Amino acid sequence: MGLTQRVLVFVALALLAGAAHAEIEGLAVYAAAPTGQPTVDELAAIAAAGADGVVMDLAGEPPVAAVHDAGLKVLASAQFDDALQAAELAATLGFDGLVLLSLPTDDMPADTNPARESGYSETVIAAYREKYGTDPRQAEAGSIEQLLFVDIKARLLTDFMRQVREAAGELPIHVVMLPEDAAAETARWRYLDLHALVGEGLVDGVFFASAQPQDLRRPKLHTDGELVGGIYGGDNPGASFLAALDSKGCDAVLLGPPQSGTIAEMLAVVARSVVNKRAGEDQRAALEAAIEAGEMVAVAEVDPEKVATPNQATIHGVAQSFRLDEPATVQAVGLYVQLRGSNALALEDLIVRICPDADGAPDIETPLAEGSIPAGVFARSGGYNWGYASLEAPPALEAGVTWWIYCPDMGGKGSSYVWRIAPDGGTYPGGHAWSDTYDYEEYDWVFRILSGKQ
Repeated sequence: MGLTQRVLVFVALALLAGAAHAEIEGLAVYAAAPTGQPTVDELAAIAAAGADGVVMDLAGEPPVAAVHDAGLKVLASAQFDDALQAAELAATLGFDGLVLLSLPTDDMPADTNPARESGYSETVIAAYREKYGTDPRQAEAGSIEQLLFVDIKARLLTDFMRQVREAAGELPIHVVMLPEDAAAETARWRYLDLHALVGEGLVDGVFFASAQPQDLRRPKLHTDGELVGGIYGGDNPGASFLAALDSKGCDAVLLGPPQSGTIAEMLAVVARSVVNKRAGEDQRAALEAAIEAGEMVAVAEVDPEKVATPNQATIHGVAQSFRLDEPATVQAVGLYVQLRGSNALALEDLIVRICPDADGAPDIETPLAEGSIPAGVFARSGGYNWGYASLEAPPALEAGVTWWIYCPDMGGKGSSYVWRIAPDGGTYPGGHAWSDTYDYEEYDWVFRILSGKQ
C-alpha cells in the first residue's frame, strides 16, 4: 500500500488527555488513518474529537466540501514525484494545503543510494556533463564526483519545486522526508536542498521521518519567515510522537496509521505514554537526587556501565536473585529496559514483584511486594533506560537471605519489554538470573534495589 493511498488526519491537542495536553502545549498533533476516504460520520467523529482537519489523496472524488462542512481543514497528500499535478488539482478543488512525501514507497528499499536512485537519466547526465565535463556514471562510489552528481539531482528537484510552488499559488506545502536526505553526503533516498527549498519559500513545512529526536532548528535557519518543523512516524507512531517531545524546534508531529484499533484508541495510548514518560522522568530525577544526597541507597545492583559483554533478553517471565549485606526496607526497584516493537507503547504496565526463594527459584505464588512501570517510562532516546517501580508495601528484607525480583510476561502482538543482561557469569556474586523457559543461571539482569538510608 503506497503512502499516497493513506488518509492523514490532523488531530488537535483536544484529543489528548488533559494531563498530556498540559505537557505538550503548543505541539500540533497529526495522525494517519488507514486507507479509504473518511465518511460523513467519520468526519463528524473527527470534528467532535476536536481535530483541526484531514489530509487525503487526490484519487476519486475527494469530499472537500463535506470536510469543510464538518468544520475541518482538508489537505491533499501526494508522492513527491507527483507534486506538480497534485498542486494544480489541490488548488482547483479547494484544498487548504498539500503534503508531499519524499520517502521510499513500500516496494522500495529505504537505503537506496541517491547516486543511483531513479537511474542515470539523460537529463541529469546532460546537466552534469555541462557543468563538470565528465560522465557521472564513471564516478567512484563515495567520491566527491558522486556527491556532485547527487547535488545536480537536488538542483533539478529544486527547479521542479519552483514549478510546483507556482502551480500551488498560496497553498501551503509541507514535505515529509528522511532526516539524512537533508545533506548530499548522508542522503539515503533523495537529497533535497532545504537551504534552497526553505530559503526561496518553496515549502512551508518540513517533517523528518524518524522515531528518534531531531534538531528541527537547522532548516529554520534558512528563512526569516515561518517554517513548520515536525516529526513524521509512519511505522512507529507512538515512538515518533515521543521523539517529537524531545526534538529541538519541533512544532508538530505526524503519526502513522494505527497499528490496530481506531485513531482515537491510538491517541489514547500516546496520551497515556506522554503522561507516563513525564512522570517517569520526574521520578527518575527525584530518585537520582535522593541517591546523590545520600537519602536513598542502592543496597544491591548490577551497574550497566560495568557489564563487560552486555546482551539482552525479552521479559517473558524472568527473575533475578539478590542478597543484602544488611537488613533493609526496599522502597523501589530499578530495571534497565528498552521497548521492542512498533506497538510497544500499548504494552500493559511492566509488573515488578519481590518474591522469596523456593529451592533456587522465585516463589511467584507468594510475592512480598509489587509495583509497576508503564511502557512510556522507557520511551526515551538512546535505547536502554532506567525505569523504577515504587513498591506499594515496601518489604523489610533480612540480610544474607536469597530474594528475587520477578517480572511476569507483559508482551503481546509482537511487542515486548527487553531487559539488559550480563552473560559473563558471576557479574553479580550475590545472585543470578532465572527464566520460566530457559536456563539463565550463568546470567545476571541489570537491576537496582533502592532503600531509604538506614
